[in-house]
This record gives sequence, structure tokens and C-alpha cells, in this order.
Amino acid sequence: MKKAIITDLDGTLYYQKPVQICMATEILCYYIIHFWKIKELKLVLNYRKQHNNSTNFEFQSFCKTQNISRQAVEDLIEKWLISKPLKWIRLFSDKKLIAYLKEQKIPVVVYSDYPTKQKLEALNFAPTFEFSFDHKNIRFLKPNPQGLEYISKKLSLSQKEILVIGDRLDKDGLAASAFGAEFLILPQNPIMRHKIIKRLKHL
Repeated sequence: MKKAIITDLDGTLYYQKPVQICMATEILCYYIIHFWKIKELKLVLNYRKQHNNSTNFEFQSFCKTQNISRQAVEDLIEKWLISKPLKWIRLFSDKKLIAYLKEQKIPVVVYSDYPTKQKLEALNFAPTFEFSFDHKNIRFLKPNPQGLEYISKKLSLSQKEILVIGDRLDKDGLAASAFGAEFLILPQNPIMRHKIIKRLKHL
């Protein structure tokens, strides 16, 4: 019997593809008008690429290699990767999954490689706990299972008592597998996804 759900956020609690398309359009329009700032776009893309492809991403090292101040990088990330996408995240939220999670009588934990607070507010979802890569005790990105191990210890639960929900097999699935927990990878297709959610029983 499961005693907790640990769910991913990006691409899981909302549909990531339409959000990415809307953000790409917004960014393109902005930098066409502000073409002299195009270096900012390159920096944001480099940050996202390195953050997504590394399990041991170090923010300070990234700033040094890009030869730009920490504050300048933080401001760009806040603008393009956190604040600006919020309206699209709200619009393309997976309302059925969020409703399902809200109905659960067991703890629901959101665990993401990115900051969670503003996105959860946009989604109108308040989980029992929330953790992200910037938590002082979580040092590695998925698919490293260290974050799941830390959360399970905080909850005093074993691997068999936890269900992990995510949208990426190469991140959420591999992390859960290495951790030893059962996991569910949701497709991006809304019809297929909702069929899976509908079949889920209360844990």
C-alpha cells in the first residue's frame, strides 16, 4: 500500500509542449525588437541546456564560464524561466491530475529540478511538501536518486511505500528506478494521459 506520492512538476502538472511553444514565440518577438540583447538569449539557452543535461549542475561555475555576474544570470532566469512562463503554465495546467492529487488522503510531495513556489501558486496547488534542486540537502539533479532518497527519509517511508509520478523516463523514471520505487510516466497526449489518471485508484 502506498503511503505517499512524489510528483514531478514541469511537464507533469502542466503540459510542457504548448508552454514551450508560447514561450518560444514570446522570446522570439522580444529579441527581434531588442536585437542588441541577443546575447541574453544565448546565455539563457546555455543555462537550460547545461542544467537539463547535468546531474551535478553548479550555478556559480556556470556564471564564471559565461563571464557574467551571478545576479545578472539570476535576473534572466527569473524573467524567462520562472516569471514569464507562469501565465502559460496556468493556462495549460493538467487540471484532472491536480484534482486527483488534491483528493488523496496521503502526503503528496512535489519534487522538481527547478524552483517550485511560483509555479505551484500559478497552478493553485498546495502539496503537502515541496522540494527542488535548490534545497540545501538536495545536491544532484535527476536522474540521480539522491533527492528521492532524502525525501523518503524525511517522510520515514520505504521505497515500496512511495509512488513517483513524472513525464520523463530518462529523468523521473530512471531516478525512481535507481531509488527502487514504483513509478508512473504520463504521456503528453491529454487523451492518453487522462485515461491513465482515470484508471488510477486512490492509494
